[in-house]
Amino acid sequence: MNIPSLTPNVGSMERVYGSHVNDLNDFYLYSSWSHHKLPQLDQQLAEAYSQSSSSSTTASEEFNIGDYCVYQSENEVWYRGLIRERDSNGNAIVFKIDYGDVQRIPIRLLRPLQKWAFEVPRLAIHCSLADLVKPINGWSSEVINQFGSQLTKSFLYGKFISYNQPTDILSVEIKGKESNISVNKVFEPYQKEQSTFQMSDKLVYKHIPMEKLCAGVSYKIHLLYYINPSHFYVYLREKTRSHNQFQNKLQEVGKNLSRISSSVKYQAVAVEDNNAMWLRGIILDFSYDLQKFRIYFIDIGQIEFIPKNKLRQLPDEFLNEPALAIPCRLYSIGPINGNEQPIWKPDDKVHDEFQRLMVNYITCQVVRLHQDQVYYDVEIIVPDIDDLGTFLVSNNLASRPTSISQHSTITSSEPSQLAASGTTLSGRQTQTTTGSTSTVPIVPPNDGYYWISQIYSATEFYAFPYSHRDTFDGVCKDLKAYYDSFVNDQSLNVTVILDGNLCAIQQSDKYYRVIIRRRESQSKVLVKLIDRGDEIIVHTSELLQIDNKFSTIPAFVQPFRLHHCDESQNSANVIRQLKKLLFNQSVYITRQGSMINGSYPVEVILSNQQSLNKMILQQ
Repeated sequence: MNIPSLTPNVGSMERVYGSHVNDLNDFYLYSSWSHHKLPQLDQQLAEAYSQSSSSSTTASEEFNIGDYCVYQSENEVWYRGLIRERDSNGNAIVFKIDYGDVQRIPIRLLRPLQKWAFEVPRLAIHCSLADLVKPINGWSSEVINQFGSQLTKSFLYGKFISYNQPTDILSVEIKGKESNISVNKVFEPYQKEQSTFQMSDKLVYKHIPMEKLCAGVSYKIHLLYYINPSHFYVYLREKTRSHNQFQNKLQEVGKNLSRISSSVKYQAVAVEDNNAMWLRGIILDFSYDLQKFRIYFIDIGQIEFIPKNKLRQLPDEFLNEPALAIPCRLYSIGPINGNEQPIWKPDDKVHDEFQRLMVNYITCQVVRLHQDQVYYDVEIIVPDIDDLGTFLVSNNLASRPTSISQHSTITSSEPSQLAASGTTLSGRQTQTTTGSTSTVPIVPPNDGYYWISQIYSATEFYAFPYSHRDTFDGVCKDLKAYYDSFVNDQSLNVTVILDGNLCAIQQSDKYYRVIIRRRESQSKVLVKLIDRGDEIIVHTSELLQIDNKFSTIPAFVQPFRLHHCDESQNSANVIRQLKKLLFNQSVYITRQGSMINGSYPVEVILSNQQSLNKMILQQ
C-alpha cells in the first residue's frame, strides 16, 4: 500500500503555511486543508497507538526500506514516517511524511502503520520556488534562514505553477497578504553561479546513456527542470512508471551502498539528497581536498556541489537505464534583447509564460541533436497555441536570430569546398551584378536527417538537411533585409536575361535565390529555386539582381536519387508512392557514392525504420 502526495490544482491560489525548509528549491508547505487536518491526524494517531501495547508491535526485523511506520517522539507526539535507510546499529532513517524532515529513529520504537492511516494523504506538500534556479554552490545558510523566516509569517498565499511527477515537487509562487512582490522576486538577486552552461562533452554520458530521440518523430513530454528556453530538461511521458520502479529499486539497495574509494571525472555515483533519497549522479569536478564534488543529477538535469559523505558507489545494474532528463533547447529562439549569445535575464517575462504553457503533457519534435553538444534542438507543440517558439516570438517574449553569425555554420565532410566558396555574409557589400553566371556551390551531403522538399522521380528528388535549417533562416532574413531596405538609384531588375544566370525573386514576403532555366516566352522565364529544388514560371520583371555575397553560399537543398534505381523504374505508380511516402517527411539519408547525372545516390530510411530503396526495388 502507498500513501499518495497531496497535490493542489495547478494554477490555483490558496492560503499556505510553512513547514520544513531544506532550501529554496526543496521545502514543504501546508494547504488550508492539510494545515487544518494536521492536529486532527495527531489526535487520531495518539488515540490509536496509545492504546496499543508494545508487545503487539511488529518485530524490528520486519521493517524494510520503503515501509511506512509510526513512532512516538520524546514529547509524546505520534508521527507517520517512511523508512529510507537502516544501519547496523539498530537505527532507521525515517522521513516524516506530514512534516518534511528526516530523523534517525531506533527501530525498536517503530510501529506498523494501521490500515486507516493509509487513507490520509501526505499532508506536507513538497515545493520549490518557481523561476529560481539553484546555484551550483547551493543556497547559503543565510539565504535559507531568511527564506525560512518568510514562511513563518501569517497570511501567506501560494500559487501552484506546475507539478513535477518524477521528483514529486510543486513549483510555487508565494506572496504575503499585503505584498505586491512575491517571495520569489525577493530572492532572485541571490541566484549566483547558476548551472546555466551547456555541457559539451559527451563523456558525461559515458556510463549512463542519454535517451536517444529521432529527428522528425513526435514525443509526449513533460517539463522536468527549467533554466531558460535555451536550457531545459524534459522527460518522456511513457518513462514515468518505469522510472519510478527504477528509483524504488535504487532505494532498496541504498542501505548496502559502499562509500566511493576513488574519484574519477565522469564517474557515475549514487547521491543522497536532503530527504534521504538516492539519486544517480555524474562527477563533473571536485575540490582540491576531495571533500566537495560538482555533481550532474542525470535524471533531473540539476548541477550542484555535494559533500563527499553524500556519495556512494553506484552498482553496475543501475548504469544501463538511460537518463530520464533529456537536455533540450527551443529551436531558433533567442532573448528579446537581441544578444548574439543566448543570455536570458532572471526577470525576462518569457520564463513565466514558458513554464505556464509547459504545465501539461505536450508534444515535442526533435529538429536535430548537436554533434558537438549533448542537447536536442526541439520544436514544441502546445494545445491551442500550436508552435511554442512562434507563440513566444509573436508575443514579444523571445526573438528569432537575425544575424548569420548567430546561426550554426554549414558543416561538411569536405570543408575545403566551403572555404573556397567564401560563404560569409559579413563585411561591406560587394558589387551588384546584372545577373551572375557563377555556379552556386553544391557541398557533398553528410549522412543524417533530411526534410524532403521536392520530388520529381526516384532518380531526382531534393532534401533539406536539418543541420542547415537555422543557417537557411538567417539567409532568408538577410535577403529580405537587403531587398526591402535597398537604397540605390539603379534598378534592381535584371536587364540581361540568359540561361544559367543567378537572380532573386520575391514569393509572398520572402525572397529566394533562383537560376534561370530557359525563356518560356518574350516576358516569362522558367527558374529553379536553388534552395528548394522546385521550378516555377515567373514574369521577367520579377527577376532581381543578386549580390555576390548571396551567390557564393552553397545550395541548401541536396539533389538525390535512390541507390540502385534507374530511369526504367520511374513509373507513374512509383512516383505516386514516392510522393505519398516522402513529400514533406523527415527521413534518414545515407550517401552511397559519387554524384550521378547531377544527383547523389542514397539509401533512405523512413520514420518507421523501413528502407525506401528496398520497397521500390521489390516492386
